[in-house]
Amino acid sequence: MGNKFILELYTEKQTEWMEEYAFQQKKNRQGLYYLTETDEKQKKHILSKARKSHIRSRCYGKEWARSSRCRERFFRENPGPYRCRYCNRRLEKDQVVVDHIIPVNKVKISNKARNMLRRSGMTSINDIRNLAPSCVWCNSRKADKMGFWYLRGRWGEYKVYWALVYVFLLIAMVFACYSLWHLDFIHNLTKIVGGM
Repeated sequence: MGNKFILELYTEKQTEWMEEYAFQQKKNRQGLYYLTETDEKQKKHILSKARKSHIRSRCYGKEWARSSRCRERFFRENPGPYRCRYCNRRLEKDQVVVDHIIPVNKVKISNKARNMLRRSGMTSINDIRNLAPSCVWCNSRKADKMGFWYLRGRWGEYKVYWALVYVFLLIAMVFACYSLWHLDFIHNLTKIVGGM
């Protein structure tokens, strides 16, 4: 069996030629688009027709598409208790948003993101090692960002990481208070010296 692909066509209306390929209408933040699963031969045919119709498209391997069962799998393999990987907030099961640490949208468009998954030994975006509990707030802030969010997603499950974060914050607050006190002390000293 050959490779399977997901094809997305970005158009407001389905054209006549698209009807023969069982496209499903989807909606995201950018608007409407059409999606279908296809093989290599059909992929080339559809992409050719899309180019001729001036329809923007995106194609990626089926292994990089979001699974409708990843939430179910996550809870089956992680019975709890749950904490947001990004802010360490305690969560009840019904509050958990199952987040892809390496975002689905990044993997769809970026070889770098796909290579990060492969180097971690993952063959799918929905690998359990790429899923993390998140609160709604952090999940919406993270969206499809990487960088520091990726590190927090990987390290946020470890208590030692959060202990280090809290120690760092405490040191930063002490330093800030000391700096303010020191500046105020110097300011008052200059007033005293200047008034003599």
